[in-house]
Amino acid sequence: LFGVEGDRQVLIHYDQHGKQVSRHDLPEKTIVLGREAPDVTLDPKDMTLSRRHMSIVVKAGKVLIKDLKSVNGSFLKVKSTVNLEDGDEFRAGRQAFKLSLQRENAPAKIHLTTRVSISSSAKPIARPEKSPEPLPAGGRENLVRFKNLGKSFPFDKGQTICDIAEKNAIKITAECHAGICGSDAIRILAGQENLNPLAGDEKGTLEDICGLQPGEYRLACMVKPSGPIEIEVLGK
Repeated sequence: LFGVEGDRQVLIHYDQHGKQVSRHDLPEKTIVLGREAPDVTLDPKDMTLSRRHMSIVVKAGKVLIKDLKSVNGSFLKVKSTVNLEDGDEFRAGRQAFKLSLQRENAPAKIHLTTRVSISSSAKPIARPEKSPEPLPAGGRENLVRFKNLGKSFPFDKGQTICDIAEKNAIKITAECHAGICGSDAIRILAGQENLNPLAGDEKGTLEDICGLQPGEYRLACMVKPSGPIEIEVLGK
């Protein structure tokens, strides 16, 4: 049951007999639900649930849900009309339906070729490729380069990218600092060998919530560099 208590959005969890199991506040951050979820465990014995089945987030007073690529899916009851698009699937009871639109074959494409005459006296303009600036090496040159911000900062051992950004007034949204919410994804451009190993929760969050490839992408709150790296802050 989703409800409002004062100025708070709440989620009240009932079992199949109508008995209240738990109550959860819904702050404006991502909450993960499932069979063994980090935030709300719905039923540890229900094997039709995925371990991380779905997520809930409140934004601007609206409750948004997202299926996290669960095996058996997540479904809403249709109360009025819903637009269907090609490939959409829905169920009525135990009957499964899929909408497939039949299309007419498109006409063959026409290819046009244009001839361009170039004078033999014309000289090609040489444009040397710009090589990327190499990452510095050495203890005193341990820097995190924020490429899309054009800034580099030193760091201390054990600091995360979030710690480094916060210390230098760089805005990175990080809700949980536990590798679960997925709000602080970054792209690793260089120096992956200088990062701590990818943990299971971080990998699952990148795949399920962010839809990103773990390794190329990491979570700023989980990355602890041990040498020079270059990153891109997503959304900047």
